[in-house]
Amino acid sequence: MWVLWLLLLFQITSSGNSESSVFMIRNYSFEDGPVGCCQTPPEWVNCGAMEETPPDIHCNQCKNAFGVQMKAPHGKQFLALVVRSNGTKECLQQELSRPLLPDSIYRLQLFLGRSAVFNSMDRNTNEAASYASLADLKIYGMTESGFVKELSVIRPFTGADWTEYSVLIKPEKEIDVLIFEAGYLGRQDTEVYNGHILLDYIRLELVSG
Repeated sequence: MWVLWLLLLFQITSSGNSESSVFMIRNYSFEDGPVGCCQTPPEWVNCGAMEETPPDIHCNQCKNAFGVQMKAPHGKQFLALVVRSNGTKECLQQELSRPLLPDSIYRLQLFLGRSAVFNSMDRNTNEAASYASLADLKIYGMTESGFVKELSVIRPFTGADWTEYSVLIKPEKEIDVLIFEAGYLGRQDTEVYNGHILLDYIRLELVSG
């Protein structure tokens, strides 16, 4: 009886530790909410330029004005973030269920992709333009006081497909909000162009600390 009790206690403790190591990104696969242009997904906050539209939600091979015909690596929907020739960039942020702590290491995993076709309007000329060029992804952390720190930059492969990426995050300060922003691939913000990056299935877990 004591052996069974100890085994049960060990299983409960192990299960609790495993669950506590996972930092849930809510609506991590963008399945909740409508599909289409300018749709900020539930649980996320648009942090792009006020004068621009929010990011777009796409679904598996759905017909849309952008010409994007991709299949999500997880579920049926995925997110697109764009950079524009007028210097504006799309981004989303989410407040974490509990903060990331200094002196700890976290692993962030997600899928990034590029569509061979991505059509929209050029914000300088108001004419049809291609946004098929690849953007990179910048990940920032924000503290409760509003201090923002760049945590990682992912420069994806150039192929028109999905690839899974994994990055380690080592906060210097307590982080309450994660920010995901499209960036001009390997360039300064003065070298602007129209482009995009696709995101799906974002996961975050504690590695050590």
